Amino acid sequence: MLCHLPERDTIIPRLVSALVPGGWLVLEEEFYDSLPTRPDPATDEERTFARVLDAFRMLLHQRAADTGLYPRTLPWRLEQAGLAEVGAEGRLVFPRGGTPGADLLHANLRQTADLLVESGVVSDADITTFLHMLDKPEFMFALPLMVSAWGRRPA
Repeated sequence: MLCHLPERDTIIPRLVSALVPGGWLVLEEEFYDSLPTRPDPATDEERTFARVLDAFRMLLHQRAADTGLYPRTLPWRLEQAGLAEVGAEGRLVFPRGGTPGADLLHANLRQTADLLVESGVVSDADITTFLHMLDKPEFMFALPLMVSAWGRRPA
């Protein structure tokens, strides 16, 4: 994923130049700005889960990550970099607690929990609730839309 890197606009041409003729480049980015992770939360735990994820998105944006426009522009960026046979697609996954999808969010929160609490938007108790929800097999949520784009360097 390049959306988290400040120099993301210069990386694709560098990757393309490193390809052998006929070689393929595949990029994947998370698109956070499309669908709510948990529409219409019904319980305090679900509202806390949504609030923690909103705080996480806010932190990404404060740190100059572009999880909105950048993922949607991948196919055009690949074409502009000179690739042929460019294509793209999105995939939306609805995992449950205790699954690899939940493990992904666990990893994100392990890396950012202190920053989120320091921001004052969420508390330690909110983080604990969030992590608890990720362990519940009956809890379903949506991961960000994953955008995959590919193209081939002409021979």
